[in-house]
Amino acid sequence: MAVQHAMTLADQDNPEAHRRVVNWMRTNFSDTDVWGTMRTALAGCLRSDSPGSGRSALGPMNAILQNSPEDAWARLGLGLAYLRGGAPDTALDTLSTYEPSYWMAGPYYQTLACRALNDIERARELFGWGETQYRHRLTSAILVDTDAALHSALWGMRRGDSTNAWYDVRVAQLARAEASAAIDGQPRPDPWKHLLAARAFALLGDSERADAEFAAAEQAGGDDPEMWTVRGRVHARVGDHPAAERAFQRAIDLQPQNATWWIARGRYFAERGDMNRADADFTR
Repeated sequence: MAVQHAMTLADQDNPEAHRRVVNWMRTNFSDTDVWGTMRTALAGCLRSDSPGSGRSALGPMNAILQNSPEDAWARLGLGLAYLRGGAPDTALDTLSTYEPSYWMAGPYYQTLACRALNDIERARELFGWGETQYRHRLTSAILVDTDAALHSALWGMRRGDSTNAWYDVRVAQLARAEASAAIDGQPRPDPWKHLLAARAFALLGDSERADAEFAAAEQAGGDDPEMWTVRGRVHARVGDHPAAERAFQRAIDLQPQNATWWIARGRYFAERGDMNRADADFTR
């Protein structure tokens, strides 16, 4: 729970409360608890105004990485520690030596390092790569029943904790908001996190909270046909076919010349056995 509190406080205007939680974690996690040590170091570095936490995290992260040189979490944590400690060039070198698709937050922290180095073009390129990874991973989590992300989201929401339902997602959300603010001047909206929450709440039978998350997704990405297509598939998964059809139609209305959205709806009709409407969409 301490990790979740630290993550929640990381994007709130209460740096002192965040530091108190991180200090408690440092006191209560044993040095032999590698995962606890790693998460403490990461939690301490989540805020952009945490240079002290960055410097203090360098030792634990380096030690973990020496013992487990293939550990992507430790490498990313070390890169983030360098970034917070005021060494963006070293941070970029560290973050560039791992597989970026492993951890969704990685490209966003690389974006921040490039922005700190005033390499705006490279920062935007890395942010775009991060967006591709983030959208792909969350869409998979939303639509694939067996995906660990959805199961983790359900577990977190059963505990009443929708914000921090999945550690990787939450860290990526914080990194994405900070990186987009660094290159755009303000955080970009994020419909995908709301669709993930809506799917989980719908599966839990909490229609009121699911509807609230669907509305938040629409507010964040109402002009994005892919968002509407994913939303249509979510509605279909939980058996709300009128809502599914409205969502697919909305995607088509936004980009009627794009065959992707016609094909997506055609597949939906085919899965329901409505081959007449499926064929009509496939032949558009």
